[in-house]
Amino acid sequence: MDPQLLAQIAALIAEGRGETWDTVAVLPLLDLESGSRFGLDPKGIWVTIMPGHPAPLCFGPGTERRFAELLETPRAEVEQLLDARARAYGLPSDPLTLSVPSIELVRAVLGSGAAHFTRLGLLWLLPSELRFLRKEIAAVAVDNRMPRTVKEIAQRLVVPE
Repeated sequence: MDPQLLAQIAALIAEGRGETWDTVAVLPLLDLESGSRFGLDPKGIWVTIMPGHPAPLCFGPGTERRFAELLETPRAEVEQLLDARARAYGLPSDPLTLSVPSIELVRAVLGSGAAHFTRLGLLWLLPSELRFLRKEIAAVAVDNRMPRTVKEIAQRLVVPE
């Protein structure tokens, strides 16, 4: 994460502009229709709290799939929401948007075998992210467990080496 953005987030939380989710200090950034909320902690780690789950969850190895709900919201909408929240907090929009762990999140859902989330993950990707997931996308393109439409999307996204 951009060091300047990280310092600004930590300062906003220290000023009391954040929230405490259970024991985790968070700067709230996204509120989804489902009631799930996403934000950043002072270390720049994405955190979510979901209805029915009392404890917040930090994004990291092993927790990526729990953040898959984010993929249910179109990427352009997520970026617009982040841009609006960045303006409200006085944060730079581009570094904030780029801090979303999109590649790690999509990598996790592409390996899940879940057709619905695989499709959402493929549609979430930006062209600049395709090379980072070349192997995973190519695997989806030939995965017989996937519906034909999901495989076709993956086939169109495979970037040649």
